[in-house]
Amino acid sequence: MVAMTVSSTYLSVAVVELPYWTFATLVSNFMLVPWRFALPVNVLMVLAVLVSAPFFANTHEMISYVAVMTMVALFSLIFVIITNFHRDRLHEMVSRDALTGALNRRVLRADLSDAIGQADRFGQPAVLALLDLDNFKQVNDTQGHEVGDVVLVDLTRIVERHCRKADRFYRLGGEEFVLLLNHTDQDGAITALDKLLALVRAELRSPNGPVTVSIGVAAYRSGEAWSEWLARADQAMYQAKRAGKDRLVVA
Repeated sequence: MVAMTVSSTYLSVAVVELPYWTFATLVSNFMLVPWRFALPVNVLMVLAVLVSAPFFANTHEMISYVAVMTMVALFSLIFVIITNFHRDRLHEMVSRDALTGALNRRVLRADLSDAIGQADRFGQPAVLALLDLDNFKQVNDTQGHEVGDVVLVDLTRIVERHCRKADRFYRLGGEEFVLLLNHTDQDGAITALDKLLALVRAELRSPNGPVTVSIGVAAYRSGEAWSEWLARADQAMYQAKRAGKDRLVVA
């Protein structure tokens, strides 16, 4: 009789203490690992409680406990999904140009440093292309800045549609953009950029007619800083302007 009383008391204490670690574990799983991995673990925890029915005083107690576990897991999941969504949105806001959606200068500097590291350590080639819209000031002056903004957005869409996933497109400022072609040598970059020139010539429009771009191309040279690399592409772009625009020049 005494043994049964002790055993009953032990089980009762175990059930009472169970929430102090189970609920915290449900929440921690979602906070510490990606929710896609935490979700099945938490489901298994709930199922484990269901098969532990003999440890509960009665069915009502078990159902109540499982219901609370389920709600804790559900609200934790919702919280994590919403938090991740807003974190991703915030990352997009600080990484992308507000008008065009192209990546911004801050990301460009970081990516160029990474590309240089890959090139120096592993010999991975990389090419920079600096794109500048031809006669863009005339578009703004004659058609207005709203039309100019549309042209900038349309150019971004054309380039991003043409690019590979490994390539990165940035707005440098004004009508200047940078395209980073990762894992691409100079010959491959020229082939791709010739196609891009033709695509822009065929698709980019303002009310005044077609809008073209001039492109300066610079393959990375071992040992140069990212600013020197970018400057060479910039100089090549101005050579393309002086040579008649709507073309590319290799540094």
